[in-house]
Amino acid sequence: MEKRLSNDLKSRRLKFELLNVHEFYNELDELDRVALKKCISNINPSLMCISICYSDKLDLRFVLELEAIFPDLRLRRDLTMVTKGKQINLDTTQRELLFTLSDPVNVEKSVIIHGPEGSGKSILAAEATKIKFSHYLNKYKLKGTEGKGKIRILICGAYQADDRVPVLLQCLQEQLKDFEDFCTLQTQPIGEFKVGSLAQFSKRMEHVLTNVIDGKHIHTIILLDELLPEFSLRDWTGIWSKNIDFVIALKHSFNDTGIELSEDLQRIGGVSVVNDTILCILKKRFRCSNEITALIYYLLIHSDKHWQLKSFQHSLDSFDSGKKPTWIQLENVEHFIDFCTEDDYFKELKRDVMVIYDPSDHPFTLQPLKKFCNERDWMCYSSSDIVGSEAETVVIFDLPEFHFEAFSRAINDLVIVSTRRKVPLALRMKGRRLNLASISRRAQPPIIVKKRAK
Repeated sequence: MEKRLSNDLKSRRLKFELLNVHEFYNELDELDRVALKKCISNINPSLMCISICYSDKLDLRFVLELEAIFPDLRLRRDLTMVTKGKQINLDTTQRELLFTLSDPVNVEKSVIIHGPEGSGKSILAAEATKIKFSHYLNKYKLKGTEGKGKIRILICGAYQADDRVPVLLQCLQEQLKDFEDFCTLQTQPIGEFKVGSLAQFSKRMEHVLTNVIDGKHIHTIILLDELLPEFSLRDWTGIWSKNIDFVIALKHSFNDTGIELSEDLQRIGGVSVVNDTILCILKKRFRCSNEITALIYYLLIHSDKHWQLKSFQHSLDSFDSGKKPTWIQLENVEHFIDFCTEDDYFKELKRDVMVIYDPSDHPFTLQPLKKFCNERDWMCYSSSDIVGSEAETVVIFDLPEFHFEAFSRAINDLVIVSTRRKVPLALRMKGRRLNLASISRRAQPPIIVKKRAK
């Protein structure tokens, strides 16, 4: 049995390392974090299993969070799963941010992250928040669940005007759910607002905090996503209070308005520490495959207005999925449902599928679509409610025009469905409509066209 297991490990190229954490504690039960981090970094594990006999050692978990070891492992895992093993190493900028923030000199500085769609801004912001929380848990000498009611993580979305929690806040809350037992975790949509100056931003956040601050929490970490400032990033200094930290993921601007950076940061991205702020500029996408990105940019540059707004300086290679986007023309929603039950490809789609529909469609028309998606356990969202979401397979259902945000939600596979109720996708290319015939004759973009109708 032992020999068989040994041979199996060799064939799988798996290696186990046993680390006795007790050796890193001194006689006062103080953990040598520097030595532990160095040892783990030298091992460079892909997976970590922790066995602890006494609950008073729970601080070990948060030490590993604070030293960016767990965040690094989680991001690598997510990247590997998303790309199905095609990409296993993090972008150097992502790792640089994690380990820059984990430095005791920088950990209380606020973080601002900017990058193109699909670059991992939201997930990276969530991991930065975990590092900060672990730091303050240690700073205030709190053990595990003692942080609940004393340290607060406030998740804000700067784009939703009503009171319902949109998809993005749900996704961020899911990223932080394993911290719910150790802190106060709240969500707060704050609506879209014009951020023309630092003073405007401070005033708006002061108003938001007035509604949630109760005097019981000794520290608050604000995770703010989708903020679109209209002033230079160099001006982000002097707004942070002693008991409030900000982790801000900026909304990707088509023309990078207000993003004034050094030439190197503009060109290749990276991490820069400016006074009390850490700036992280991401350049590489991880969400969309190269095949999907090729189609998106093809449609983008041939649209009436988007090509004038979009910055193309972020266009670095992602990964090859081996799947071309597919365009299917059907009669109506009922025929789409029939098609899904008959087509071999759709039969195999059982999880991580998102259907995106036109919010202007009549609820009666959408009812069978939503019911079908619910039965399949597929996500089904309006194109106006998808910020921050993603899925392995995205089905664009009968959108009347090219929708950049909707198309860029897909990771590995993109399916565009149009019906006879609308002009197929109603795409305008500098004054003329893009039809199925014209797109199928072109060398670019790579797309499979199917016409199915009953």
